[in-house]
Amino acid sequence: MLGADQWSVDRRLMQSLLVLSSSEAVRGAAAVWLQAFDAARAAGATEEEALASASRASPSRAPPG
Repeated sequence: MLGADQWSVDRRLMQSLLVLSSSEAVRGAAAVWLQAFDAARAAGATEEEALASASRASPSRAPPG
């Protein structure tokens, strides 16, 4: 199980990618993740539920088939 601070670490990592990445695709994926996470939290989701929502919303990391 993840510690209580893990979720804020995940969010801070995505914020850093959004600001610092030189890849437009990475910045876009981070923006989608952050938007989904924040929307879920605003709607009353727990941190764990918001993480799951954000993970489902972000583009797949699988290589193109």
